[in-house]
Amino acid sequence: AAAQAVHPGRSAAARKRVPENVPVTALLAGDPKTPDRSVRIGTYPPYGLVGKSLSVPILAEDSAAPTETPIAVTISAENFSTTVTVPNRGSATVNLPVRHAGMNRFLATLPPEAGRQELTLLNNRRLIEIEGVRDRLRVLLVSGLPHTGGRSWRTLFRGDPLVDLVHFTILRPPEIFDPVPQRELALIPFPVDELFSEKVSRFDLIVFDRYARLGVLNRTYFNNILRYVQNGGGLLVTTGPEALEAGSLFNTPLRRILPVQPPLTLVDREYRPVVTERGQQHPVTAELEPKTATPAWGAWQRLLRPASVSGAVVLATPDGQPLLTLAEVGSKGGRVAQILTDRIGLWQRGYQDGGPYELLLKNVAHWLMKEPDLDETRLVARLEDGALVARRYGSSFGAATDSRAITFELPDGMQRAVATTGTQVPAAHLDHPQPGLYRITSGTLETFFTVGAEDRVESDALATQPRQAAAFADSVTLLKDHPDFTVRKINAWQRGNSKQGVLLHDRAAFAVQQSHERPLLPPLGWGVFATLFLVLGWLGEGRKRSSA
Repeated sequence: AAAQAVHPGRSAAARKRVPENVPVTALLAGDPKTPDRSVRIGTYPPYGLVGKSLSVPILAEDSAAPTETPIAVTISAENFSTTVTVPNRGSATVNLPVRHAGMNRFLATLPPEAGRQELTLLNNRRLIEIEGVRDRLRVLLVSGLPHTGGRSWRTLFRGDPLVDLVHFTILRPPEIFDPVPQRELALIPFPVDELFSEKVSRFDLIVFDRYARLGVLNRTYFNNILRYVQNGGGLLVTTGPEALEAGSLFNTPLRRILPVQPPLTLVDREYRPVVTERGQQHPVTAELEPKTATPAWGAWQRLLRPASVSGAVVLATPDGQPLLTLAEVGSKGGRVAQILTDRIGLWQRGYQDGGPYELLLKNVAHWLMKEPDLDETRLVARLEDGALVARRYGSSFGAATDSRAITFELPDGMQRAVATTGTQVPAAHLDHPQPGLYRITSGTLETFFTVGAEDRVESDALATQPRQAAAFADSVTLLKDHPDFTVRKINAWQRGNSKQGVLLHDRAAFAVQQSHERPLLPPLGWGVFATLFLVLGWLGEGRKRSSA
């Protein structure tokens, strides 16, 4: 309570917790004339919808300026910057855009005035974190035929309450004669033209599970899907024996963006999937890496061997044949994933103890939908053995490829470039970091890390403010004016209004009403005791001589 008593807005509440008859003396160090500027963040919702804006209150204070003085606070993030004018010792609201799913971070900065020394710069920056959530995730799942593995995808998407799943399954291929009437086979008429012409751009992910063209989707629809991916959409293709047919996706415009290319060879043999060296660094499969030398995963029995691969192979067979390939398409960040087997469902059914199918499928789907935590190119910071360590993951870092250094912006605004060590995952170590907020950059990558408590009440208002202390204390003493202050005790009925010194309340917790002194033994008793002690000593000495 004492540390928070002079915090703006808390003095009155802190004073109520002190009994009325207990005096409070405030001893203030420092000089009230030494200025300090600080910025704080008010209360705001921790979550925001992607594509919307969230109102965040900004509070600022300049201890040496009048109340009506405006203060300019800069709010910055990657490809975003704005300035909000805040009244001194007041607040203003800024609307911040929630641009993507995952954590959106903004840095509120109150730059120091040129030519004026402040107490500290630790309270001139604050981090604003908003968790971006999508209103609904729209997934289109197209199954070429009913099969046991297709249930894995349906179970995954149906189990997520944020996913709106549209599942299209071809129950009867056109070349198979079936006398069952169409109205009895289809539950509802499927709006093919509406989905693949008008609404294809509204989906967050399109999945083709063991699909062969079969005359159901025409070339125009596939061109629409191609443009959807090139404009930033996500496409997942799972491949089975149907990829060898003339009507496979490799004979559509989608071939231009698929990470593997024909001709493909069907291989029927048992094998256990392994995470590749690239996959050990990729967040989609890094958590799948087993803790033992031999994976405890169940085996799969079938795969397709491609002629060439252009994407990143993160899951493969023990002899290096690709199983899961990830690729980015176009300048707008479209993403494609291709799985070269249809036997993932064996893990779901627990064959040979199964495997982490749920985590694998979830990570692939969310990577395609651009979950930031699953980006391969990322900058991660953490404390390790008293040092702040920043690690750079990924193979493309923009300007970072020209310089191996990682830059730490210290809490006081100073910058320090630290050379990295390591090749696969370059890391930079900043020893003995001081408490505060760090901004860490490497090329176009950026992250933040707070050493110590994220919200330190003590650093919000560091300037010496007798007026704030007077709202809480009965007497305020500036130690610079009274270096030889005294400690004085007052009675219970006194309030005390000393201009210097510490007032201690005499609570009369104990009192001595009467005392008596009595000897342990009378004088005669002490004489008898001394005589007895001498006689016993003489007798003991005589026995020693006679025995000698």
